[in-house]
Amino acid sequence: MQYFSKKNLRIYKEIFLYVSIAICKLEALSIQEFFIPISEEKANVSGIEEIHQIYVLNLEVRLARWFRTKAMLNAFGIEAQRFIGINGWMIPRGKMKNFYKELVENGQHGGLTPGQIGCLLSHLSILQHALDKKYQCVWILEDDIVVLRDPKELGDILKKLHQVDPEWDLLFTDLHARGNSLEEILSLETLFGSWCEIIKTQDSFFEPYEDEDFIRVQYRLCTHSMILSHRGIKKLLDYFQSTKIFLPIDVQMHCCPNKRFYVSRKEYVTNGKRETSDTTYRPRS
Repeated sequence: MQYFSKKNLRIYKEIFLYVSIAICKLEALSIQEFFIPISEEKANVSGIEEIHQIYVLNLEVRLARWFRTKAMLNAFGIEAQRFIGINGWMIPRGKMKNFYKELVENGQHGGLTPGQIGCLLSHLSILQHALDKKYQCVWILEDDIVVLRDPKELGDILKKLHQVDPEWDLLFTDLHARGNSLEEILSLETLFGSWCEIIKTQDSFFEPYEDEDFIRVQYRLCTHSMILSHRGIKKLLDYFQSTKIFLPIDVQMHCCPNKRFYVSRKEYVTNGKRETSDTTYRPRS
């Protein structure tokens, strides 16, 4: 009996190929494997009816920043959940090497620092928690913020935004990102000019909108204060779980297809004087 006829050999090769492909898919690294769980202390007690949870992203070695941010929010009757973020500089070398190899575009660092990777993973971990909790609206803050106006006014802003655009995804709580002072405006066009044109090309569904309270935008810098709808939470998570990483989160997020992002005309919460960046330099305790 001839066990390895040409026909049988072809069948065996096809089976081997299918099995190999299946194994590769099973072994493919997922960005979700780098997320960390959140131990939630309080839920639905933000102090703003329209916002179900407020997260403050803060590294373990930056406890003083957390207390400062908490005090600013508490002064307005706002409660927030501290999220101890992922310090990208502390991710084991082998694990980080796998991240760059499997999840970063072309397997190259591309100028992305471990700190920027940690920032990305921290934000995505928060989004995953919010999605799992089925929150309809959350506010994500970083620990370098400055409160310029009563944040509780944002409740009315969100009600109006939902009337204007029921499918809104994200609202930045200031008009511009700041540099080393409140007077210094940071522009994505200045720092990532070539990407602005690419984002505009990809954003074919963009429809301009502007009134006395907010403006719809195609891009801007920084992630220090963002309010997201349930739709926006899921949209950003789906995007980053289905694409390679090639830019810092505050730039690449604007490559998300069919996004509906807005900025507040009034300055509620913005970023303060820039301290040593933990995304650029390894933080010291």
